[in-house]
Amino acid sequence: MQPICPLVRDAPGLSFSLRYLSAEADNPHRRAVARGDSVRLELRCRRLLGMVSLTLALRQDGAEEIAHLPMHWCSMEGESECYSVTIPTGERPCGLYFFTFCARFAGGEGVAHKTASDQGVFARAGVGELPFQLLIYEEHYPRPTWLFGGIIYHIFIDRFFSAGPVRVRKGALLNRDWENGVPQYPPYPGAPLANNMFFGGNLRGIMEKLPYLASLGVNCLYLSPLFEAFSNHKYDTGNYLKVDEMFGSEAVLQELIERAHRHGMRIMLDGVFNHTGDDSLYFNKYGRYPSIGAYQSRHSPYYRWYTFERFPDQYRSWWGISILPTLNLRCRACRAFFVGEEGVVAHYARLGIDGFRLDVADELENSFLCDIKRRLHAHNREAVLYGEVWEDASNKTAYDTRKQYFWGRQLDAVMNYPLRVGIISYMKYDDTDTLSYALCEVMQNCPRHVMHLQMNLLGSHDTERILTLLGGVDYSKKTNEQIARARLSDAQRRYAVRLLRLCYLILMTLPGIPTIYYGDETGMEGYKDPFNRAPFPWHRMDEALVGFFREMGEMRRGEAAFAEGSFHLLKIEKTALAFVRKNGSYMVLTVVNKSEQPLRVSVDRPCRTLYGKRASGRSILLGRLSGGVYRIEGEGCTFRFSR
Repeated sequence: MQPICPLVRDAPGLSFSLRYLSAEADNPHRRAVARGDSVRLELRCRRLLGMVSLTLALRQDGAEEIAHLPMHWCSMEGESECYSVTIPTGERPCGLYFFTFCARFAGGEGVAHKTASDQGVFARAGVGELPFQLLIYEEHYPRPTWLFGGIIYHIFIDRFFSAGPVRVRKGALLNRDWENGVPQYPPYPGAPLANNMFFGGNLRGIMEKLPYLASLGVNCLYLSPLFEAFSNHKYDTGNYLKVDEMFGSEAVLQELIERAHRHGMRIMLDGVFNHTGDDSLYFNKYGRYPSIGAYQSRHSPYYRWYTFERFPDQYRSWWGISILPTLNLRCRACRAFFVGEEGVVAHYARLGIDGFRLDVADELENSFLCDIKRRLHAHNREAVLYGEVWEDASNKTAYDTRKQYFWGRQLDAVMNYPLRVGIISYMKYDDTDTLSYALCEVMQNCPRHVMHLQMNLLGSHDTERILTLLGGVDYSKKTNEQIARARLSDAQRRYAVRLLRLCYLILMTLPGIPTIYYGDETGMEGYKDPFNRAPFPWHRMDEALVGFFREMGEMRRGEAAFAEGSFHLLKIEKTALAFVRKNGSYMVLTVVNKSEQPLRVSVDRPCRTLYGKRASGRSILLGRLSGGVYRIEGEGCTFRFSR
C-alpha cells in the first residue's frame, strides 16, 4: 500500500463533525432512524487537499459484506467543506450497523474513525478508534404515550406500608419496628441468608398511600415481585399465578389497580421470568407443593423446564446460586406457560396491569422478549415493557449474542443505569466524562421515543441509597454489624441533601422518566442490599425534602417540554451543568451550579422562573450548590455563563 497522504499522517488533529439527519431527527446527533426513513449523514472537516474520493463503508452487525457508498461534496464555508451521503433505510433490514469513512488521495488513503461523541479523525487505514453506529428500528409498534412526562415510583412492597391484617405464613418472622427496624442481614457479605424476616408491607398499604403518591406527581407504580415466594424480596418465585398471601390476594391486586387508575396512576409489575425458586411449584426441591416438581422426578411435567447436568443435585442456576434454578425457556411448554394465550403475561394483563419490568433482561433470549411484547400488547396496546439492563442497551452483547432491545419488537426502554453512574460521578467526583457519556452517547444511540421513556433512576433495590452515596462515607471496610447501625452525621446529611436536590433537579428535567426509589424523597439512608431496603419511616419524614419532590412533580406535570422536548447540552464542566429542552416555539433551561462561587447566566430573551432563584430580566444568578429551571420564549437564544 502506498504511504498515506502527509496531510492525514501528520495531522492527528484533523478531526471532523458528523450530523445524522432524518425525518424524526430531534437532534443532529441521534444515531437511530425508523426503517423507511432516509438518513443523511453530513461530514464537515477542514478542506482535504488532494483528495480523490470520499466513501462511507457500511456494515450490518454480524455480516461480513461492506457496502461502499460514495460521499458527495455539498458546500464550503471558509476552510471547511461538507460532504454527505443518504442511506435509504427501507432497503435494509432492521438492526445495528457500523460504518467508517474512507478518504482516497493521490498518495494513499485514510480511514475516519470515531474518537468522541459525533466526532472523528482521519488516520492511517486500519488504525483508529471505534466505528460509528447507526440503529435502524421498526416504528409500527404502539408506544405508552401515557408515560411521557410522567414519574415512576419504585415500591419494595414489604417495606412500604402495612394496612389491615397481615397473614404471617409458617416460617416467616414479622418485625413491626417500622420506625427503627433494620433489615435482616448475614454475618458477612455473601453469607447465606434466609430472607424470611418481613415488616408486613402489603397491597392494601399501597392503596392507603395512593393520595400521598399522587401528591408527588407519580403516574406509574413499579412494584417489586408479588408472585408467591418464601423470601421477603420474592425474586425466588414459588407460584407465578398466585399473589403472595402476605401481600394480599388477586382480588386485592385488582382493587389496587382500579384505585390507582382512579388516582391517575398505572401499575407495572416486576417480571422474574429467567429463574424460579428451588422452593417452587415447578422445581419443588423440598416437597412443599403437592405437584411433582422437576427436582423430584424425571417424569415431572416440569422436568424439561430446567437443565440438569447431573440429576437431581447439579443443575443450571442464576449465577450459580442453587436456590434460583434457571428456566429453560426453549422448552415449548415452559415458554407457553409465560407467553401463551393462558400464560402468566396474559393472566396479569387481563387483571389490568399496565406493564412489566423484566428482571435480568440480558439473560432472556431475543425471541422470548418479542413473545412477551406481542402477548402483552394483545391485551393492552398501551402497556409498557422495561428491562433491567446496566449498560448501553442499544448495542449490548450478552452471552455472545447481540441484543435487539430497541429494534422495535421488544423493550420500550430500560433502567438507565449509565445515567445514574454519570450523575453520581459528576456530583461526587467532578467527573464530566462519565456524565457526558450518558448524555451524549447512550442517550443519542437510542430511538427518540426510547429516549423519552428511559427509566432514569438514582437508586434501586440493587444499589446503595443515593443519600448514603452522596454523604461521602466509605462503608467498604465496615462489617455488616457496623453498617446496619451506621448513619450520616448531621453535617454529612445536610451536605448530602443539598446534592440530592441537585441530582433530582437534573433527573426531573432530562429526557426520560424520573424514577423515585421508595423513601429517597424523605432522605432514607442505607448501604448495599439488604441495608437499602429498610421500612419507610412514616413517623419521621423529612417534610422539607418531601416538599421539594412535590414541587418537582408539580413543575414536571405543568411543562410539556419535559414530555417530548428535544435535548441540547449547553455546558458541562466540573462546576456547572446546563441544558435545554426545546418544545416548539420555546425552550426550558436547566442550570446547576456546583461551585462555591455564584454563577451568572445571561440570555438574550425574557425568561420565566419555574424553579429556583427568580430571574432578573434576562439575567439568572445562582448561588453556591444550587440549581434552577427557566422557561425561555422563542426558538433561538444565546447563553453566556460567567463567575
